[in-house]
Amino acid sequence: MKYKTTGLKAGHKIFIRKRESAFDNGLRLKDSTFGTFEDHKEMKTYEYAAFQKKVFEENRILKRKRNILIIITIIAVVLILLSLPFLYDELFSGDYQKVKF
Repeated sequence: MKYKTTGLKAGHKIFIRKRESAFDNGLRLKDSTFGTFEDHKEMKTYEYAAFQKKVFEENRILKRKRNILIIITIIAVVLILLSLPFLYDELFSGDYQKVKF
């Protein structure tokens, strides 16, 4: 051949690397940067009950606010949809006799 090939060599590091499947059972996963979970705040049963009561109360308040927001949104959408025919009639009716110059 007159010209040399300028492509990648077959012995390039990309082609000779060891290919590992994601489904390989022997594949060792990387260690996470976090350690094991340790509970540093040990609560007594009555403290846990008070904490749980507070969390349930907060969740109840959030759920109530969300429901009120949903109801207000639905009412606003219904009012807008009901007013569309009247707005269309007022804007595009073609009745210009009411206008006085």
